[in-house]
Amino acid sequence: MSKGLSSYESQAKLSVVFSAIAGAALLALVFLIMTRFNFESMKIEYSADSKRKFLIIGAGAVSLAIAFFGALAGFNSAGQRRNTTPKLSWMGFFLNSAVLLAALCTFIFWFLSRDEFQAGT
Repeated sequence: MSKGLSSYESQAKLSVVFSAIAGAALLALVFLIMTRFNFESMKIEYSADSKRKFLIIGAGAVSLAIAFFGALAGFNSAGQRRNTTPKLSWMGFFLNSAVLLAALCTFIFWFLSRDEFQAGT
């Protein structure tokens, strides 16, 4: 009989896997932002016609959503008596919380320092 996601050990492992996936999405978000960052004007410049804005919003949303559900899975399985891997649960919870905070700060940084310009101007 398959345990599925109802066992606390599989929730702990899933939490750690989610932290890796959310971390990769966070790295993609940072890459998308920092490739267009102008250090002289301290602004992120991109064309209003480009799809970069939607890529940044998508990478931020994916990172935030996966990190949230990973932290939720880690916290749900952390204090259970039948969980044989509580350290893995706590590690997944705190890694996902760190990725969630970093993605939120990065997304707010992009929102406050973006500078759209029209193509050809």
